Amino acid sequence: MVRRAAWRQQCWPTRIANPPAELRHGGQDTMMSRCKLAVICLALVPALTADLAGDEVTEYDQNGLRYRETKRIVPRPVYETQWVEQTREVHRPTFTTQSQPTTRTVYVPITEYRTQPVLVGRWNPFIEPYYEYRLVPVTRWETRQETVNVPIVRQQNSAEKQIVKVPVTKMRYENEEFIRREIVGRATGQPATGQPATAQPASAAASTAARENPTVRRDGRIGGISLQGDPPRYGTSTH
Repeated sequence: MVRRAAWRQQCWPTRIANPPAELRHGGQDTMMSRCKLAVICLALVPALTADLAGDEVTEYDQNGLRYRETKRIVPRPVYETQWVEQTREVHRPTFTTQSQPTTRTVYVPITEYRTQPVLVGRWNPFIEPYYEYRLVPVTRWETRQETVNVPIVRQQNSAEKQIVKVPVTKMRYENEEFIRREIVGRATGQPATGQPATAQPASAAASTAARENPTVRRDGRIGGISLQGDPPRYGTSTH
């Protein structure tokens, strides 16, 4: 066991640092196989999508030509907004005023009349000065405790039930049908050259096919069509 462990410690770093060529080629082959598998999966995605979409392909003959019609039903999302009535609880503030008795300290003036001697005739040279007692007002301030009513405003939240209309958007799917027509070739049993079997000439059939399928040109020309004359210099609209 000791020899086997020592052999592992000596050989393991060498195996990691210098892997054999077989392992290197094997890793490259595995990577190439994964790439090929990914390419195959990407190629099969359109076919699987077409099968899941449920395409209906039919071929029919019309005006001497062979048409291929492909019908596909695609679900299209449709959004509808409806107004739904809901009941909500609304808190409205209510203010109430209450009077609360409060004791406070106030200063009150107190006036008293006291008798004081007053010298009369001090500056009169014709009489003899004398004293006379008179009542004189004397005012002092005293503190008193009095109770007054102070208004206090209090707020209370009252719960009310209110019916409101809320927009609710719902999504549903509608099946929309897409039809694609394309010309495959000549009709079955139609000769390759010469006049077609039908009484309608080939030019008329081609023009009819071009009207039914405006994306196909049957005249052989490529590009836009030039005007036969100059465009009008003035508009034809009347004021």
